[in-house]
Amino acid sequence: MKTLIKSSALLFVFGLFSTGVFAATTAAVDTTGQDVIAVSALSDDCAVSVTIDKATFGNTQVTIYDDTNTAIFRESLSKNEGSIAKLYNFEGLADGYYEIEVISNGVTVDKVVNVYSDENDQLIDISE
Repeated sequence: MKTLIKSSALLFVFGLFSTGVFAATTAAVDTTGQDVIAVSALSDDCAVSVTIDKATFGNTQVTIYDDTNTAIFRESLSKNEGSIAKLYNFEGLADGYYEIEVISNGVTVDKVVNVYSDENDQLIDISE
């Protein structure tokens, strides 16, 4: 009987310890507390993918500028938490350099989008 009680108590203590370790590990996943923004070109389309993993409440602003620094497109995205994914189509714009700026809760990402034409298609490249 004493062995059963000791084993049960030991199992209970181990269960509490492992729950505490699991909770600490889960809480430590997002250490920065900042939104994470990714901007990438789609290889088959003349489009840019913008993905925001929101860590906090607040709006996200996406602005596209032409080579004279004139805003040609502006969009405000409202979502409190979770992920936002949007595509921005550059097809039909004149060949040249454009800037896409994404601002979300104090995090800013700027990328330069080069729109150019080859023999058959309009393509894009992205740089810093």
